[in-house]
Amino acid sequence: MKWKTVREWFRIVHLWIGLIGGLFIFIISITGTILVFQDDILKLLNKEVYQIDQQSELQPLTSLISNIENETGKKVLSLKKEKDTSKAWQFSVRKEGGKGRPETVFINPYTSDILGNAKTLVGKDFFMFNFKLHRWFLLETPVGRPIVGFFTLVFALGIMTGLVIWFPKKLKNYKKGFKVKWRAKWKRVNHDFHSAFGLYASIFLLIMAITGLFWSFEWYKDGVSKLIGTQVFDRSKTEIPVQKQTNDAVELNNLISTIASDLNNYDILSISLPSDEVNAMEVSAYHTGFATLSLPDKYYYNQYNAQQVEVQRFADLPFNQKMAKSVHDLHMGYLFGPLNKIIFFITSIIASLLPITGFLMWANRKNWWKQKKKVRLSTL
Repeated sequence: MKWKTVREWFRIVHLWIGLIGGLFIFIISITGTILVFQDDILKLLNKEVYQIDQQSELQPLTSLISNIENETGKKVLSLKKEKDTSKAWQFSVRKEGGKGRPETVFINPYTSDILGNAKTLVGKDFFMFNFKLHRWFLLETPVGRPIVGFFTLVFALGIMTGLVIWFPKKLKNYKKGFKVKWRAKWKRVNHDFHSAFGLYASIFLLIMAITGLFWSFEWYKDGVSKLIGTQVFDRSKTEIPVQKQTNDAVELNNLISTIASDLNNYDILSISLPSDEVNAMEVSAYHTGFATLSLPDKYYYNQYNAQQVEVQRFADLPFNQKMAKSVHDLHMGYLFGPLNKIIFFITSIIASLLPITGFLMWANRKNWWKQKKKVRLSTL
């Protein structure tokens, strides 16, 4: 079969993907674009919740926990503190015996004042609307999830067929596919933009699509997990037994101070408070930076003597476990810090424009504008 024929078949498939799935692909892409900088925008809109004035002395952690539990009627599960002393501390809380995701409350560690709840932040409703539209098309989860997954598969197929038809009929002319003639007529600019920028964004868009499928299909998640030999989205808790001590046990305030001192080279510490009497405490330690890996190193502490009992650094994990743990942050654009966000933000905008520019290319080829003009004239 000649290359010209192969290319034409791929062009037809690509065309119908755009015509049938274009609107849905646009919705998935534009909402994904909005969500990339969600955390950063929320911090800007809610400075009084995230930012605090540093004072001379921190309140005892036990006092902070007592105040939160009295005010909210919920049990404190963990705390998140940053090295930057101008940032509020974040505490995860949940009703005793409750299930599901815990709530996050912000507290000033110098005054014990509760500054706010993550659920009631300014702008949260807007981003939650976009999140539900992105994940489920605002439908019930069991219905919307596979529909979004189907159009994500369609999107991935559209990218792959687009890569095939990007190669020109005469391969010696391939260099033209990298350029946009900005001074040409709008039809040419539209065509070149769709072709060139679709190519530039393709690898990132494929990553978004491939990772996005983990949220839509259990069979996909389980299949990939089996293929790589480790569970994707493994939420099981690592249990490391420690021997209970009743004499001279370290007080909670001193325990957290010791952990913070040991791990002072990290920018953020997320500390799970003792949930039972037999297992070590888990500490997730993060570095931050423009292109810094977002995934944490894990440290486990004996709650009775403040001694490290185990260390699990991300860099030391087997490759398959690194892959599995990277899926969430890679899809969200967090994996390599702000650099990753910028790249995914730009490519998500391109993804939003591809259905539009593709439709315009089809309309131009069919002389849709002229036909519409003739219909108007014939009605006069």
